[in-house]
Amino acid sequence: MKTSLFRKACAALVLAIGPMIGGCTGQDSNAATPTAAVTNAGPPTSAVAGTTTSTTAQAEAGVVAGAPPTTAPEVPFAVERPLPSNVQPGTPLAEVVKLAQAGVDEEVILTFVSNSGSAFGVGADEILYLNDLGMPKPVITAMMERDKVLKATWTAAQPAPVVTSVPTQSNAAVAMVETPAPEPAAAVADVDYDQSLAPYGTWIEVEDYGRCWQPSVVVINHDWRPYCDRGRWLYTDGGWYWLSDYSWGSVTFHYGRWFNHARWGWCWQPDNIWAPAWVTWRYDNAYCGWAPLP
Repeated sequence: MKTSLFRKACAALVLAIGPMIGGCTGQDSNAATPTAAVTNAGPPTSAVAGTTTSTTAQAEAGVVAGAPPTTAPEVPFAVERPLPSNVQPGTPLAEVVKLAQAGVDEEVILTFVSNSGSAFGVGADEILYLNDLGMPKPVITAMMERDKVLKATWTAAQPAPVVTSVPTQSNAAVAMVETPAPEPAAAVADVDYDQSLAPYGTWIEVEDYGRCWQPSVVVINHDWRPYCDRGRWLYTDGGWYWLSDYSWGSVTFHYGRWFNHARWGWCWQPDNIWAPAWVTWRYDNAYCGWAPLP
């Protein structure tokens, strides 16, 4: 009897303690895993030890956060690009300009030039315009060579002129043809940004900036940078002056600001305040450098 009661007491004790042990074990197994703390990594570190890339330096260099450095600028196809007066629409030269402004590869343009059956009429004025447009030199040379070949072909194919005698007429028999008087020249409007820059680039609407201008050279040459190509620095009484060889450089490098947009690439925002150059400078013991002001 005593043994039976002792066994029953032990069994009751085990049943009472069992849930408590199981509850502790289940709580440990279902405990939440600690979440790793998120920390701010701070400014990105450059490859050189002990140097960092600051946000201010990126802004002064015209770099926009999130802009892939190797992405080609977008081509605004929907915007009509006017041509200068010496380039007529629909001519082979105008077609080459259209291809270049659309970002077509240089090899494709050269093939188009070599297969053209019409002359391009490239003279001194056209060469200057193509240079201001950023046209690659091989393309300009190819057009000049094609003009030379076509001219030689047409000269060889033309028959010799036939000279015939023309009977002399008396003054009374000669009809007087009245030449119309030339029309008066239209008044020259004040030169503004639209008229002076439109033949060399495209006016586009850029988010957060408004109406801006992008030179065609940005689309043709993806490595182009402002204050770097086709120009030089001159020291003047007003500070360092950027003397540009572009015909549109006297406006865009002394008025307004340049910025590197993540979608469009390098663009120019107009303004009416003049400066020798809108750049910021950096110096050390051996070198100096500059970048467009944001």
